[in-house]
Amino acid sequence: MFCPLQKLGAFPCPALSPSDSVPTSVHELRPSDIKIVAAIGDSYTTGRASGGLCPFNMLFNYRGNAWSIGGDNDYDYHTSMPNILREYNGDLYGFSKGVGDCERNFNQAELGARTDFAEQASGLVTKLQADSNVDFDDDWKLITIFLGGNDLCEYCEYNITPAVYTSNLRVGLDILFNNIPRAFVNLVQVMNVGLTQTLRKGFISTFVLSSACPCGTFPESEEANELLAEYTEAYQQAVLDLADSGDYDSDNFTVVAQTFYRNITLPYKV
Repeated sequence: MFCPLQKLGAFPCPALSPSDSVPTSVHELRPSDIKIVAAIGDSYTTGRASGGLCPFNMLFNYRGNAWSIGGDNDYDYHTSMPNILREYNGDLYGFSKGVGDCERNFNQAELGARTDFAEQASGLVTKLQADSNVDFDDDWKLITIFLGGNDLCEYCEYNITPAVYTSNLRVGLDILFNNIPRAFVNLVQVMNVGLTQTLRKGFISTFVLSSACPCGTFPESEEANELLAEYTEAYQQAVLDLADSGDYDSDNFTVVAQTFYRNITLPYKV
């Protein structure tokens, strides 16, 4: 099912040793101190259609390819956060591998998921507690949350306002904060789904986008397009506000806003 991978090259950063002792504060973590990785998200995190340039890959979830939680191959062939962390800790655990759900491990993402991720969060708590490879109380965990694209893509149908978006995030974060010790949470800002408007060319792309992102790709008016831009900015600000609120910050747990998708552009040539 995979298209051939090209070798990217060796890891360019110097090796860093673990802390002399297991850190007692999340604010003292080094990459090599992370023992467990997990992720919550939508199709970006299931790795949908990421198996290469072959057309039929659109039908499959390549969870082992997901940038935040995929562990297929190694850094030489695939740049993902787990593959980077494995350069520092070869015993890293929890990353997903392969196609489908058989080796999804702590990849909780589901196709079509929106920011009401309480079920994913609760499921992650249960999995972490039940896995004999996890020292639930003492292992440091890196959890990446990347959601919001589907909320924007459907905002005009379900009126998913920034207030609703923020409330949904809070519910899920509360579950993680109250139930998972020793966790560093990456809360990733949503990207601008309006960029898909540049892709509505040809029958196949139009058909796919009309189903996957109707409100983002086909706004009904200029006013609707302006509202989409307004919601996008507000969603992104909500992530910053939640991370800066202090509500999820202690020695045992923290939430950090990741902003790298904020001004992303599409790679039209690969």
